[in-house]
Amino acid sequence: MTLALVSTDWVAAHVDDPTVKLIEVDWDGLDAYRTSHIPGAIGWNWKDALWDPFERQFPSDEEFCRRLGESGIGNNTTVVFYGVPVQFGTYAWWVFKYFGHDDVRLLDGGRVKWESDGRPLTRDVPVHSSAQYRNPDRNQTIRAGRDDVMGEIANLRAPFSIIARTRSIPGHASVSPASRTRALSATDAYRVRCTSHSMRFSTTMRHSNPQTNSDKS
Repeated sequence: MTLALVSTDWVAAHVDDPTVKLIEVDWDGLDAYRTSHIPGAIGWNWKDALWDPFERQFPSDEEFCRRLGESGIGNNTTVVFYGVPVQFGTYAWWVFKYFGHDDVRLLDGGRVKWESDGRPLTRDVPVHSSAQYRNPDRNQTIRAGRDDVMGEIANLRAPFSIIARTRSIPGHASVSPASRTRALSATDAYRVRCTSHSMRFSTTMRHSNPQTNSDKS
Protein backbone atom coordinates (compact mmCIF):
# COMPACT_ATOMS: atom_id res chain seq x y z
CA MET A 1 0.00 0.00 0.00
CA THR A 2 1.28 3.48 -0.89
CA LEU A 3 1.43 5.60 2.25
CA ALA A 4 -0.01 9.10 2.08
CA LEU A 5 2.72 11.25 3.63
CA VAL A 6 6.22 11.96 2.39
CA SER A 7 8.89 13.81 4.36
CA THR A 8 10.81 16.93 3.38
CA ASP A 9 13.87 14.69 2.98
CA TRP A 10 11.93 12.56 0.48
CA VAL A 11 10.83 15.60 -1.53
CA ALA A 12 14.35 17.05 -1.57
CA ALA A 13 15.67 13.73 -2.87
CA HIS A 14 13.10 13.64 -5.69
CA VAL A 15 13.23 17.27 -6.91
CA ASP A 16 14.75 16.15 -10.20
CA ASP A 17 12.83 12.88 -10.49
CA PRO A 18 10.86 13.01 -13.78
CA THR A 19 8.31 10.51 -12.43
CA VAL A 20 7.33 12.85 -9.57
CA LYS A 21 5.29 16.06 -9.79
CA LEU A 22 5.29 18.38 -6.78
CA ILE A 23 2.34 20.79 -6.74
CA GLU A 24 1.66 23.81 -4.54
CA VAL A 25 -2.09 24.45 -4.23
CA ASP A 26 -2.95 28.06 -3.36
CA TRP A 27 -6.31 29.29 -2.17
CA ASP A 28 -6.28 32.86 -3.50
CA GLY A 29 -4.87 33.13 -6.99
CA LEU A 30 -1.18 32.28 -7.36
CA ASP A 31 0.39 35.23 -5.54
CA ALA A 32 1.97 33.05 -2.86
CA TYR A 33 3.43 30.71 -5.49
CA ARG A 34 4.86 33.58 -7.55
CA THR A 35 6.46 35.09 -4.44
CA SER A 36 8.32 31.86 -3.67
CA HIS A 37 7.79 28.10 -3.62
CA ILE A 38 9.60 24.82 -3.12
CA PRO A 39 12.01 24.17 -6.01
CA GLY A 40 10.43 22.08 -8.74
CA ALA A 41 6.86 22.76 -7.63
CA ILE A 42 4.08 23.55 -10.10
CA GLY A 43 1.60 26.22 -8.97
CA TRP A 44 -2.15 25.55 -8.97
CA ASN A 45 -5.06 27.63 -7.79
CA TRP A 46 -7.41 25.18 -6.11
CA LYS A 47 -10.60 26.25 -7.90
CA ASP A 48 -9.04 26.67 -11.34
CA ALA A 49 -7.39 23.26 -11.13
CA LEU A 50 -9.97 21.19 -9.27
CA TRP A 51 -13.42 22.64 -9.99
CA ASP A 52 -15.67 22.89 -12.99
CA PRO A 53 -15.40 26.44 -14.41
CA PHE A 54 -19.18 27.02 -14.36
CA GLU A 55 -20.67 24.85 -11.60
CA ARG A 56 -19.81 24.11 -7.99
CA GLN A 57 -18.73 20.65 -9.01
CA PHE A 58 -15.66 18.70 -10.04
CA PRO A 59 -14.49 18.93 -13.65
CA SER A 60 -15.58 16.38 -16.21
CA ASP A 61 -13.32 13.40 -16.79
CA GLU A 62 -12.23 14.92 -20.11
CA GLU A 63 -11.37 18.25 -18.51
CA PHE A 64 -9.55 16.56 -15.62
CA CYS A 65 -7.41 14.62 -18.13
CA ARG A 66 -6.67 17.78 -20.12
CA ARG A 67 -5.57 19.75 -17.05
CA LEU A 68 -3.33 16.98 -15.79
CA GLY A 69 -1.82 16.39 -19.20
CA GLU A 70 -0.95 20.09 -19.51
CA SER A 71 0.85 19.84 -16.17
CA GLY A 72 2.89 16.86 -17.34
CA ILE A 73 0.98 14.36 -15.21
CA GLY A 74 0.26 10.90 -16.54
CA ASN A 75 -1.58 8.00 -14.96
CA ASN A 76 1.64 6.61 -13.48
CA THR A 77 3.02 9.91 -12.17
CA THR A 78 3.66 10.21 -8.44
CA VAL A 79 1.88 13.43 -7.44
CA VAL A 80 2.84 15.19 -4.19
CA PHE A 81 0.75 18.09 -2.91
CA TYR A 82 1.30 20.80 -0.36
CA GLY A 83 -1.15 23.61 0.27
CA VAL A 84 -0.95 27.30 1.10
CA PRO A 85 -2.70 27.11 3.53
CA VAL A 86 -2.16 23.42 4.22
CA GLN A 87 -5.81 22.31 3.88
CA PHE A 88 -5.86 23.08 0.16
CA GLY A 89 -3.17 20.50 -0.43
CA THR A 90 -5.23 17.97 1.51
CA TYR A 91 -8.28 18.85 -0.57
CA ALA A 92 -6.32 18.28 -3.79
CA TRP A 93 -5.09 14.94 -2.41
CA TRP A 94 -8.70 13.88 -1.82
CA VAL A 95 -9.82 15.01 -5.29
CA PHE A 96 -7.10 12.88 -6.88
CA LYS A 97 -8.18 9.93 -4.73
CA TYR A 98 -11.75 10.54 -5.87
CA PHE A 99 -10.65 10.48 -9.52
CA GLY A 100 -8.81 7.22 -8.89
CA HIS A 101 -5.21 8.38 -9.26
CA ASP A 102 -3.06 5.57 -7.92
CA ASP A 103 -0.06 7.40 -6.45
CA VAL A 104 -0.87 10.71 -4.77
CA ARG A 105 0.80 11.90 -1.58
CA LEU A 106 1.09 14.86 0.80
CA LEU A 107 4.19 16.67 1.98
CA ASP A 108 4.23 16.06 5.73
CA GLY A 109 4.24 19.46 7.41
CA GLY A 110 3.86 21.28 4.11
CA ARG A 111 5.75 24.41 3.24
CA VAL A 112 5.99 25.41 6.91
CA LYS A 113 8.06 22.30 7.68
CA TRP A 114 10.15 22.80 4.55
CA GLU A 115 11.04 26.33 5.62
CA SER A 116 11.62 25.38 9.27
CA ASP A 117 14.16 22.82 8.04
CA GLY A 118 16.08 25.68 6.45
CA ARG A 119 15.51 24.42 2.93
CA PRO A 120 15.61 26.72 -0.10
CA LEU A 121 12.73 28.43 -1.86
CA THR A 122 12.69 29.76 -5.40
CA ARG A 123 10.70 31.90 -7.81
CA ASP A 124 11.71 29.79 -10.80
CA VAL A 125 8.81 28.11 -12.61
CA PRO A 126 9.69 24.59 -13.76
CA VAL A 127 9.48 23.72 -17.44
CA HIS A 128 7.82 20.42 -18.22
CA SER A 129 6.56 18.49 -21.22
CA SER A 130 2.89 17.67 -21.63
CA ALA A 131 1.66 14.15 -20.93
CA GLN A 132 -1.39 12.02 -21.65
CA TYR A 133 -3.83 11.18 -18.90
CA ARG A 134 -6.54 8.66 -19.69
CA ASN A 135 -9.69 7.11 -18.25
CA PRO A 136 -9.96 8.33 -14.64
CA ASP A 137 -11.93 5.85 -12.53
CA ARG A 138 -13.92 7.82 -9.97
CA ASN A 139 -14.22 6.26 -6.55
CA GLN A 140 -17.78 7.20 -5.63
CA THR A 141 -17.56 5.36 -2.29
CA ILE A 142 -15.52 8.16 -0.71
CA ARG A 143 -18.03 10.90 -1.52
CA ALA A 144 -21.34 11.50 0.25
CA GLY A 145 -24.14 13.47 -1.37
CA ARG A 146 -27.35 15.05 -0.10
CA ASP A 147 -29.28 11.77 0.01
CA ASP A 148 -26.47 10.17 2.01
CA VAL A 149 -26.60 13.03 4.50
CA MET A 150 -30.38 12.92 4.83
CA GLY A 151 -30.33 9.15 5.26
CA GLU A 152 -27.69 9.46 7.94
CA ILE A 153 -29.71 12.05 9.83
CA ALA A 154 -32.44 9.40 10.22
CA ASN A 155 -29.78 6.97 11.42
CA LEU A 156 -28.04 9.07 14.07
CA ARG A 157 -28.82 6.60 16.82
CA ALA A 158 -26.86 3.86 15.08
CA PRO A 159 -23.59 2.85 16.75
CA PHE A 160 -20.52 4.82 15.62
CA SER A 161 -22.59 7.09 13.38
CA ILE A 162 -22.21 10.87 13.49
CA ILE A 163 -22.76 13.87 11.25
CA ALA A 164 -20.30 16.74 11.58
CA ARG A 165 -20.29 20.09 9.86
CA THR A 166 -16.68 21.12 9.41
CA ARG A 167 -15.91 24.74 10.20
CA SER A 168 -13.09 26.64 11.79
CA ILE A 169 -13.43 27.10 15.56
CA PRO A 170 -14.12 30.87 15.23
CA GLY A 171 -16.61 30.18 12.46
CA HIS A 172 -18.44 27.58 14.52
CA ALA A 173 -18.46 29.79 17.62
CA SER A 174 -20.14 32.58 15.65
CA VAL A 175 -23.16 30.38 14.84
CA SER A 176 -26.04 30.25 17.30
CA PRO A 177 -26.88 26.87 18.92
CA ALA A 178 -30.21 26.81 17.05
CA SER A 179 -28.45 27.39 13.74
CA ARG A 180 -25.97 24.63 14.51
CA THR A 181 -28.87 22.23 15.01
CA ARG A 182 -30.58 23.33 11.80
CA ALA A 183 -27.31 22.91 9.92
CA LEU A 184 -27.50 19.16 10.41
CA SER A 185 -30.49 18.99 8.10
CA ALA A 186 -29.12 21.43 5.52
CA THR A 187 -27.91 20.16 2.16
CA ASP A 188 -24.44 21.58 2.81
CA ALA A 189 -23.98 19.53 5.99
CA TYR A 190 -20.96 17.27 5.95
CA ARG A 191 -21.42 13.58 6.55
CA VAL A 192 -19.06 11.41 8.50
CA ARG A 193 -19.82 7.73 9.03
CA CYS A 194 -17.38 6.01 11.35
CA THR A 195 -16.86 2.34 12.03
CA SER A 196 -13.89 0.57 13.53
CA HIS A 197 -12.37 0.46 10.02
CA SER A 198 -13.48 3.49 8.03
CA MET A 199 -14.30 7.16 7.94
CA ARG A 200 -16.22 8.79 5.11
CA PHE A 201 -16.54 12.49 4.41
CA SER A 202 -18.51 14.36 1.82
CA THR A 203 -15.40 16.26 0.79
CA THR A 204 -12.52 14.30 2.23
CA MET A 205 -11.36 10.72 2.74
CA ARG A 206 -12.20 7.15 3.62
CA HIS A 207 -9.90 4.42 4.93
CA SER A 208 -7.30 7.10 5.52
CA ASN A 209 -4.43 6.58 7.90
CA PRO A 210 -1.65 8.80 6.52
CA GLN A 211 1.81 7.76 7.61
CA THR A 212 5.25 8.95 6.67
CA ASN A 213 6.76 7.21 3.68
CA SER A 214 10.52 7.16 3.26
CA ASP A 215 10.80 5.26 -0.03
CA LYS A 216 9.02 5.59 -3.34
CA SER A 217 7.29 2.28 -3.98
